[in-house]
Amino acid sequence: MIPSFFRGDFRGRRNFRPGMLGKTFFTAWLMILLVPNISRAEDVDPEAVRRAIDGAVRYLKTVQHEDGSWQELAGMHKCGVTAFCTLALLNAGVPKEDPVIQKSLTHLRRFPASETNSTYTIATQCMVYALADPERDRALIREGVAWLEKAQIRSDDLENGGWGYQLNYNLADNSNSQFAVLGLYEAERVGIPASHETWLRAKEYWEKRQNANGSWGYSTMQKEPRGSMTCAGMASLLIADTTLNRRAATVLNGLILCCQPLSVDTEDRVEKGLKWLRDHFTVAQNPAVSTNQFWVHYYLYALERVGRLSAKRFIGSNDWYREGTNALLIEKGNFVDSWKAEPQEQYDHLATSFALLFLVKGRRPILVSKLQYGNGDRWNAHPSDLKHLTLYAEKNWKFEMSWQLIDSAKATADDLLQTPVLYFCGDRSPLSGNARQDQKLVESLRGFLEGGGFLFAEAYSEDDTFDAGFRELMNRVLPEEGYEFHLLDPSHPIWAAEKTIPVNQLRPIEGIDFGCRTSVVYVPPMRNLREMPKPVRASLSCLWELAELRPRAEPYSETIQVEINAGLDTGLNILAYATGRELKYKYEIPETVIRKLNSHLPSRGKIQAAMLDVMGSANAAPRAIAKLVQKIALEQQIPIEVRVNQITLDDDGIFNYPVLFLHGRNSFQLSAAQRERLKTYIDRGGFLFVNAICASQPFIDSFRREMAEIFPDTALTRLAANDPFLTDACGGYNLQRVTVRIPQKSPERRSEIVSREIPPELEGIRMENRWSIVFSPYDVSCALEDMSTMECQGYTQEDAFKLGLNAILYAVEFL
Repeated sequence: MIPSFFRGDFRGRRNFRPGMLGKTFFTAWLMILLVPNISRAEDVDPEAVRRAIDGAVRYLKTVQHEDGSWQELAGMHKCGVTAFCTLALLNAGVPKEDPVIQKSLTHLRRFPASETNSTYTIATQCMVYALADPERDRALIREGVAWLEKAQIRSDDLENGGWGYQLNYNLADNSNSQFAVLGLYEAERVGIPASHETWLRAKEYWEKRQNANGSWGYSTMQKEPRGSMTCAGMASLLIADTTLNRRAATVLNGLILCCQPLSVDTEDRVEKGLKWLRDHFTVAQNPAVSTNQFWVHYYLYALERVGRLSAKRFIGSNDWYREGTNALLIEKGNFVDSWKAEPQEQYDHLATSFALLFLVKGRRPILVSKLQYGNGDRWNAHPSDLKHLTLYAEKNWKFEMSWQLIDSAKATADDLLQTPVLYFCGDRSPLSGNARQDQKLVESLRGFLEGGGFLFAEAYSEDDTFDAGFRELMNRVLPEEGYEFHLLDPSHPIWAAEKTIPVNQLRPIEGIDFGCRTSVVYVPPMRNLREMPKPVRASLSCLWELAELRPRAEPYSETIQVEINAGLDTGLNILAYATGRELKYKYEIPETVIRKLNSHLPSRGKIQAAMLDVMGSANAAPRAIAKLVQKIALEQQIPIEVRVNQITLDDDGIFNYPVLFLHGRNSFQLSAAQRERLKTYIDRGGFLFVNAICASQPFIDSFRREMAEIFPDTALTRLAANDPFLTDACGGYNLQRVTVRIPQKSPERRSEIVSREIPPELEGIRMENRWSIVFSPYDVSCALEDMSTMECQGYTQEDAFKLGLNAILYAVEFL
């Protein structure tokens, strides 16, 4: 029999003793409740990936020789395998100070380029030195670059621009050549560039080596397609384009020219390669080669690179990272830490290094994605804009990230939620005029915002069409009152999230406040502003396109460089505000983010919980409690139902809910009738959990004032550390210490979040033998919404979830 409290009234409550519906009730439900497995096959288990990475690191450390080396390939490369194992460990996050890394670096430094005379080895040494300690090993990197440039083949045939095994080796192969490109690129990233001519020859080499069907083979004598070499060809072309400063913007006579025509030869070649790879895609073997497992790991290492550099999440319909990761986890199993280099098991450490590099480099967090929309390429008139902005963010934030392209015609809200920031721009309307297609875009963007995503849009300065179309799109995505564009005022944290922009370089930015922050940011076309001088200022996208990876032979003028720097800093500020500089690895984001669990739970026996709205307070974080309940239902399999529709104190419907949530940001005042209804709700045994959005003092003051009015004889009291609410007494978590995030300014005026561990600060009002109202002056709701914000003081998402779960379990314990 279902207790009357769950049927929507309190009439039967006094027939039950406190605690009789607590853990016993939930134990029974856990035994009989069948929640379907809603994870898609492509999902990866984050803990399994972390264990695999940690295990591979542990294994590689274990098999290192006493002299700092790892077993080398018989008769080849001298210290190449050692360099590669070191590279894998460094990419996995092992610090350079680690004794294993220090021993391997000492060993590698014994082999200068002149003595090693091996393309594989010297290229990998360059990658290791650039990643570990580029200042300490600058001379060695420079020596390696000089050797690789000298070893590049110069001839009149197909070998020109490639690399062979050694110096003066006149037969190039695509494996050695890709390693040379990788070594030179990492050297370039730390300020030791190869010549323009070297990169130009390398690009021409890879172009000539591509087969007619889009694939690449191993060499001129072995042209048969190989998956590993096809990935190597595409990645090498993309790297060469980056280093050759290929741009769709330029500077002429002191003026910035945006949206310039650009040869699409590289894009065409990469697309042909991707088509071949789509047609032959597999993660079980090296496509078109064999089932030899030794080469599948080498192929996956190359697959990760082409997926990342091409900004593709999917190759065809295949999510290359998730599929590759799952394949590696299954192949390795749960009882060993290494991968097998069958049939050459003496080289398991090399196979493990390839696998580890796929897992750790492919997992790089996505910082921002560009949305493809409409016909043509006006959405991508500056194809290198986000690449350059991401590189700039890497330089400032000191960790590696990626960016991606997302096709709006194919993407669902779940697909969009794989990225924290969605950027789209152009000079054409994002609305197509096709009602069905436009409605899909509206629904996807709404789901993206409700899931905690951040939308960053910009109109090119040359046309007003995007401006009108984007504003109409946002009207459809957020039609409710209160979601209008407003100009960001000088006090908005976005202006100082990371960098201080010179006053004369500031540009108007508009925003829409949605949830706990400004979730939509829009840079309108500068040409619409009458006060702007002519010529029209370049768009941010154009300025990012102009940014250089390395110092130019002919530097930009100071005026132009200041403008480019301001454009990069503005973009960085927006990204810092949007993400809080806290990004998730790919495997930490589920394939399906938006889950509708209540439809899978039986209608009888659910705990009814609702969001209480006071003067619009619920709108401050409209999805917080729904996300809490979804997470509880998913992870704990507890039958809870939340009514997302807001309920007010003017509605007798509050008596249908044994648990109410309340949060807010602004001051408020209840009427006499509302106070009486809330008092009656508490007297009948209801439970109210309250938190102040972002520790808002106006809300805190109002709440405390109202509690004093409603319960003049019962003051708010601090919960003791051993209170059942903060322990596992009701089946929840022990919360003796929690982490609070506190915004502050660094000495450089950069916005930062400082985390402090404290005892939970909760206040409450007790009725009989239990808390009837529990109040957190620190934010819980914005943390539950999972919206990274640099202006919110409150608990971490993990601790907010634990507090929310404890609140529900505590309330039910005393029904």
